[in-house]
Order: sequence, then structure tokens, then C-alpha cells
Amino acid sequence: MMDDNGADDGLIAGVGLMAASAAVLLFAFSIFGSLTPPNMAIAMESAVSEVCGDVETVATMAIPYAAEKRYSFDFDVSISTDYVAATGSNATFARPLAVRIVPGKYSENGTMAWDGMNAMREYLNATFNATGTREHPIDDCRAEELYGLMERASRSTLINPIKVEEDRPLVIEKSFLYTYNGSSHTLEARPYVFVYNG
Repeated sequence: MMDDNGADDGLIAGVGLMAASAAVLLFAFSIFGSLTPPNMAIAMESAVSEVCGDVETVATMAIPYAAEKRYSFDFDVSISTDYVAATGSNATFARPLAVRIVPGKYSENGTMAWDGMNAMREYLNATFNATGTREHPIDDCRAEELYGLMERASRSTLINPIKVEEDRPLVIEKSFLYTYNGSSHTLEARPYVFVYNG
């Protein structure tokens, strides 16, 4: 309907509504553009769940067990003492692990303590005069020292997480460390899950 000056009120209102709608859509797209794209968020969540699942599967084994797996992701994935995280250009997704891990390669005070499981047993032998196996358990009087060492190694991954590298397999190994109580003649075994790049 036109007024005395020849202007159509309906047309003006329609143009105003279109301009307002465009402004609202532009605002909405600017907000969503700053968030992680849905396909990237799904890929990151899937990657973290896959790595968590592999670590937790090995952890549930009742016997010493080792698994190796290669991963290929379009973003960085790392493992810390009790969580796995994926980091992309604008976002990070993390999921807690149901178990605590220990690095299979560990440096203490700037010196490499062990680089793999055989080296870890050698380190225990040099430090505790026993390898911590069923055949050569660590004396019970040094058990707290052993547990403290494993706790420090585990916590070190909070500062230096284990990176999942595309060109190297990730090794996940469940092992037991044994201590021996001489007075009661009993063995105690504690399970540990070691994670490192092969």
C-alpha cells in the first residue's frame, strides 16, 4: 500500500526485515566460524576415544601384555598421566583415562633413566639391586622408593606428554613390578601401563 509520497510501507518493512535478518545471520556465522567445525570436532573426539580405548584395553589384561599400533591424525594427539588430548588449530579435546600411565622413556633430573622396557629393568637393577620381576623382586623395605619413582615418572607426562607420532608405532605395555617381604615370605605385584613411541 502506497502513501501520498509514493512510498510502499510493505516494501520498506520487508527491506528492513531482510536487513535485520542478514545482520543476525552475519552475527551468527561470525560466532560459529570461531568455533571448531563439526567434522573436526568429531574427528578429534574419535581420535581421543580410539587412543583411550587402546590404552585401557591393554590395562585390563590380567597378564603382562604389549600392543603396538600406528595412528594417522590430522592434528596433534598426546597422552598424559591420566588423560588423552587432541589439539587442532583452534581447539583442544581431552578425555580422561581410566588408568594412569607411566612413560616407557623417562628422564629424571636431565638424565635418561630408561629408554624402553629392557632399559627400565636395567635401571631398577642398578638402583634397587633387583629387576622387579617375579624372579628378582625388589626388597620390600625399598618398595615405597620404587612406588615413588613410578609416581614421579607418571607425573612427568603432565609437563612432557607422550606425543602420538604418525611415523612411529605407539607401544602400550602392561607389566608388573614385584616386591618381596622377607619376614612374611610374600610377593606383592603392582601393575603398570607403560606408553612410548617404538
